[in-house]
Amino acid sequence: PVIFPEEIADYEYDIIFVATFDNSVPITLNRQFNVPLDKVNHSRFFNSTEISVRIRALERFKDLCDLYGMEGSIAEVGVYQGDFAKHMNRLFPESKLYLYDTFEGFMRQDMEKEENKTHVETYIHYADTAVDLVMDKLPYPDKAVVRKGFFPDTAVKEKERYVFVNLDADLYAPTLAGLNFFWPQMVGGGVIFVHDFFAPEFTGVRKAVTEFME
Repeated sequence: PVIFPEEIADYEYDIIFVATFDNSVPITLNRQFNVPLDKVNHSRFFNSTEISVRIRALERFKDLCDLYGMEGSIAEVGVYQGDFAKHMNRLFPESKLYLYDTFEGFMRQDMEKEENKTHVETYIHYADTAVDLVMDKLPYPDKAVVRKGFFPDTAVKEKERYVFVNLDADLYAPTLAGLNFFWPQMVGGGVIFVHDFFAPEFTGVRKAVTEFME
């Protein structure tokens, strides 16, 4: 049956799937219709080939870590709802997992540095998340350290080295800051994934990687 949003309150449900890239929908469901955010699945990665490829690549890298005895902490910048972080945590159960995110969406100071400002400002801002939502997905939450806030202000140099880092910040400034922060702390053979390098809407990512490599 097709119903109006106002009728949601009359139903019992476990999950509401939002089949649109409009990031305002989960917030609207929450504020106007009292739908708990943890009952809204807005992840475009749900059953997605794109996330499956990344998971397979991470699994193969873990095989290399086991083969060559590479160890270290792991980290993610741009956690969103934790759909990739849970696999990092699953595959590296003994590693400390550092999670960097505002958990409130894009920061204005980062968006102002984008060349493609108009598109970024109208694009999804990933605000429909929360620390508890992410932590509930982790198989080993005791290994996770949450660094909530503006990156790189939240970047604290730990007394350890990193074997794997996932940079999924979407924007130029945090991507460049992430490369500069983590690269010197990587173990030999360690890997940094950078997401959205080819994304037409997030051109700042490629700019950041290119500048860093130069």
